[in-house]
Amino acid sequence: MKNTLQTQKISRLRFEIIVSLLAGLVFLPFVAQADQDWVVRQSGTSSELHSVFFTPNGQSGWAVGFGGTVLSTSNGGQTWSKQSSGTQSELRAVFFTPNGRAGWAVGFNGTIISTNNGGATWANQASGTPNELESVFFTPSGRQGWAVGFGGTILTTTDAGKTWIPQSSGTPNALRSVAFSSSGLHGLAVGFGGVVLATSDGGNTWKAQDSKTQMDLNSVSVANGGRSAWAVGFGGTILYSSNGGQSWAAQRSNTQNDLRSVTVSENGMYGWAAGFNGMILSTSNGGQSWTSVATGTSTQLESISATQNGKFAWAVGFGGVIVNN
Repeated sequence: MKNTLQTQKISRLRFEIIVSLLAGLVFLPFVAQADQDWVVRQSGTSSELHSVFFTPNGQSGWAVGFGGTVLSTSNGGQTWSKQSSGTQSELRAVFFTPNGRAGWAVGFNGTIISTNNGGATWANQASGTPNELESVFFTPSGRQGWAVGFGGTILTTTDAGKTWIPQSSGTPNALRSVAFSSSGLHGLAVGFGGVVLATSDGGNTWKAQDSKTQMDLNSVSVANGGRSAWAVGFGGTILYSSNGGQSWAAQRSNTQNDLRSVTVSENGMYGWAAGFNGMILSTSNGGQSWTSVATGTSTQLESISATQNGKFAWAVGFGGVIVNN
């Protein structure tokens, strides 16, 4: 009887071990698949990358950063190559037209460079300001655009950047980001101290809005023709507006990490935010809930860009890091 019980226990133990091993084998592919959701790419540089921009189809993209660095890709970010920017100034933001031909990058000392051939060659444009420029945005035609920066600087152009004209912001605070509707009428600019400025006439007049926060805001993205907007910033701040920036409400980010960049699909449903410690947050319900994703890096991420439908994204940051899903 004793031997029979022993045999049964051994058989049971063997059975449990086999089941555990099989369960592990079944589980491993799912773990591997989860790890492959985001991929760290070889950028070919260790320079800080401050901004990334992709065309709506997600094939052509550019990243800019320290020392005048400009990188480009034509295969969805799988491989990157350097472009000659013609400047050593630190570049803080980059923007291209939907066809990927015309583009602009802005940065330190009022630097603005432009290209009309996808970045094969870049040329300087006269900004008329010595202030650091932090963000640039153009309408799809590539004719009308805006750049914002330190000292409340707002510049605008209607001739693709051949001439830049200052607009009155009404604030001395640094402006970190600007975004417009495709019509070029409705726009928002955000910056230090929770500053939010709104315009409905192409920037001829900018009006301060109550963001209900004193936190520094680093990035803004608009959707639904400019009616919907999201802004992110210090301490995990995420703000949402459903009326073109007239009023704002906080959305729960579940993080205290500084968020440096946000991008939202045109329909306002899909969105991404990126920031400190390699953090990327995603939403598929207009920001009602934001979920952290594993990016494979703990490096500070400075900028994020996505396809037109918002389902695929790329982020860049310190140390030349580039990740995408």
